[in-house]
Amino acid sequence: MKGGQAVGFGIVNPGTSSGLVAAAGLPGNTTGSAIAAGYVGEVKQSIVTNAQLTTSQANVTSLSLTPGRWLVSGMVSLRSSPNTRIYVNGCITTTSGGSGINGTTAVYGAVVNDGASTNYGQARPAAQIFDLASTTTVYLTGQVPINSSAANDCGELTAVRIA
Repeated sequence: MKGGQAVGFGIVNPGTSSGLVAAAGLPGNTTGSAIAAGYVGEVKQSIVTNAQLTTSQANVTSLSLTPGRWLVSGMVSLRSSPNTRIYVNGCITTTSGGSGINGTTAVYGAVVNDGASTNYGQARPAAQIFDLASTTTVYLTGQVPINSSAANDCGELTAVRIA
């Protein structure tokens, strides 16, 4: 609290009938429905199942983001045979098929074997903030060390408008 007022999000404007509450001057939603496009809190998400990762960095999924400030997170996972895959790479980038910078925009995740013939692994690149002046496509890319026709790879890319 500062001077009797909450600081940041959470300042309620009583008397609204729309379900929108003023939170530090930003519209918020208390109805449980999605925030409209263009408003802070807008969420875009793409979930892909049965992607096919290869030895080359390739697009798993993507989102088209409109101008604004976006917080973007993602995850690439795999369940595959043969059991010779030892890592999975995941990257969030604005370059189609881009590999990013290891440890920041890209990350390698370890793969473990179930003792039979299937490997499981996951790579979660660090969440990134994109300040966009024009509509831009953000990609989640992935890569594995050995191709497999039996892969059941998937990915999830989520963006939240934060300004």
